[in-house]
Amino acid sequence: MSQPTLHALVTEKLGFDVECYDGDVPCQVYNIIGDTGQKIGFASFVEKMAGILIEEGACLYTRHELRSIEQETVDGSKKLSFANGVKATADTMILNVPQRPLQKIMRKSTLPLTDSEMRIIVDSFHSVQTEIATKFYLYYSNAWWLDLGLGSGDFQSPGDAREMMIQGRYHDGHVKCTEEHGCHGFLLADYVHDFSGDQSQFFRRYQRDRPEPVTMISNTDTEGAMLLSHAHDRLKQYHVYEAQNVSYTRFDAERLFRNQEPPEFGVLATWNIGVSSFC
Repeated sequence: MSQPTLHALVTEKLGFDVECYDGDVPCQVYNIIGDTGQKIGFASFVEKMAGILIEEGACLYTRHELRSIEQETVDGSKKLSFANGVKATADTMILNVPQRPLQKIMRKSTLPLTDSEMRIIVDSFHSVQTEIATKFYLYYSNAWWLDLGLGSGDFQSPGDAREMMIQGRYHDGHVKCTEEHGCHGFLLADYVHDFSGDQSQFFRRYQRDRPEPVTMISNTDTEGAMLLSHAHDRLKQYHVYEAQNVSYTRFDAERLFRNQEPPEFGVLATWNIGVSSFC
């Protein structure tokens, strides 16, 4: 969260606490945190706004995909058709829809627009281009990167069809620490994104279902266990042999990884044109 208007909404209007995302001074990007200082995610402020609207009398209907809008005159009502067969009529409407789903709606809609107005709308659709992005989080019962003094910053190492690219951040994943059990949590091993999707190719074959944005990678099945072990080996390779300008020695890293088990599970998050309602 970096936009001043959004920051004011989250902190002043909705009353959330925030902390610096990456430790930069002065801080420019923030996380939303809960009462005990834990990260609670960016969906939290959207859910709270929805709650406020519902308290004021608004109705929230989930799993209603808008398919088309029919409007005969400029002042006429708008007839809405949804994918689940539901139909509704609205006098006033505000659309908050991603680019491609909005294009699908407009292509099936009948609206009282002039040719020049329609050309402006179509041109606006093609004035931006969405990226194809993938995030891969690994969960460790021991947050070993903190043992190496790596609490913030980025790291990367190239890959190919067989070797997983590494492009992660130490400060992104949620980590919990206690005096009794030490620290455990998620390491963002990869955040790759480009317009062509080349950087996401390696991860695409592990996505269980194309329309779903999240895939859980488990160590209880062969494919998942192999990916988690491979990812761990790639992180070991980088931190033992490739990392530059770090405070630990190669001996420190080798000793740490000698006793470090692979991650227990992973979370693969995907944004592309195949994911339902995202791009």
